[in-house]
Amino acid sequence: MTTTESTINPCKSVCYYDHQRDLCAGCGRTLEEIGKWSRLDEKEKKEIIKKMKKRLNILPSHNV
Repeated sequence: MTTTESTINPCKSVCYYDHQRDLCAGCGRTLEEIGKWSRLDEKEKKEIIKKMKKRLNILPSHNV
């Protein structure tokens, strides 16, 4: 079995869960996405990364 480059976990260790938006304001993932991250395949991880980037772009600036 060869080792392939895996999608890096997007956690920034700046966890602040925004319950109104149902996502972490640090990384932009939902609790469900965070919980299942290690079990996702690369395609699923890349889709979540696209979504989280869009989510973070619409969040107001905050000091986390």
